[in-house]
Formats: sequence, C-alpha cells, structure tokens
Amino acid sequence: MKTSSDGRRLIEAFEGLFLKAYDDGEGVLTIGYGHTSAAGRPRVYPGQTITADRADSILSDDLVQVEMRVGKLIDVAMSQNEFDALVSFEFNTGDLGKSSIPAKIGAGRKDEAMTTLLQYVHGTNTGKVYVGLARRRRAEKMMFEGDLVTALKIAGVAEKSYDMQPKATAPPKPPPSSPTAKPQSVPASRPSIWAALSSLLASFLRRG
Repeated sequence: MKTSSDGRRLIEAFEGLFLKAYDDGEGVLTIGYGHTSAAGRPRVYPGQTITADRADSILSDDLVQVEMRVGKLIDVAMSQNEFDALVSFEFNTGDLGKSSIPAKIGAGRKDEAMTTLLQYVHGTNTGKVYVGLARRRRAEKMMFEGDLVTALKIAGVAEKSYDMQPKATAPPKPPPSSPTAKPQSVPASRPSIWAALSSLLASFLRRG
C-alpha cells in the first residue's frame, strides 16, 4: 500500500517544512519534513539548507521505507485510513515494531491498539511530554478509525485541500412541462342573411 494524499498532508502538517537544519528539541538534527540522518540520505548537518522541492523529494523517499515497514509489521488487511495513520505514527516514532500495536491489530483488538498509540506522547531522549505529540496521536487515532475530517482538522489541514469525494448533489430538477393548451370553444356559425329574408317572406305570405 502507498500513503494517500490525505495521509501525506497529515504528516506534512505535523512535521512542518523546514528548509534549514534545526534541532528537534531532542538533540536530533532535522530538515525538510521531519527528515533525520537515521532515516537515510541525505545526512543532516549543521547549517544545511535545501529547497522546498528537495524537501518534497526527501519525504517521498522516506515514506517508501516507512510504508514497507508498516506493511511487514501488520499482517492483516487494512483500510487506506488505517494504513495512513500507522505510517504517520511510524514516521514520527519508529516504534511500531517495538510496540504491541501490530499484535493487537492482528488479533482484532483495534480499540486497544489505539489506546496504546495514544500513549506515545513523550520525547525519545528526554521523556518530556509534548502537547504536539498528544495532538498528533489524537489525529492518527481519528484517521485510523475513519474520521478523516476530524483528523485533518486536528492537524490544521485546510478543508479545501481534502481528497475526499465531493458530496453528491441532487440532479437538477427538469423544467416544468408546458401547460396543456385548453381547447378553445368554436362559436356557432351565424345564420346567413338569405335565410332570415326567406323566413320573413314565408311569414308574410301566411298572413296574406
């Protein structure tokens, strides 16, 4: 499976786009959309800068590796939303394989799996609880459960960029049919003047 456009937007929104290398708060140099040296090339170094197009390309490469790991760890069929949520989680934490989430999903205990996912709100090196991570976990849970609208809203993705199918609109009503023309009454023909004269002449002769 591949990450959908909406799944990618979720990741981009939470990672943010940084064109210059920075410390992620845990002592890890990061650039682009959450790329670190641990994810593979390019190696991130102090003072490094990249373009937005390069950041997009690096994210695509990083996602390929993450998608492969998720596909191997989850041995049951997944919906697109479920897959996207787990890709986001693995991209951010790298801990999917170390957690009980795959086993719980495989056993059909998806609610328990999401309860476990929500616990991953601590910094890897400092153990500090991050509000941003808690928000991301909620969004991933919503996406996993199929509530894509809420997930993207939590991530701050503009609704106009959603990839969901547009709501069906009712077909336009046909124009009202033309009213049936009412038959016009045909006036009776008027008696001719010769018929009137003949009637008067006959009356006169009877009197005579």
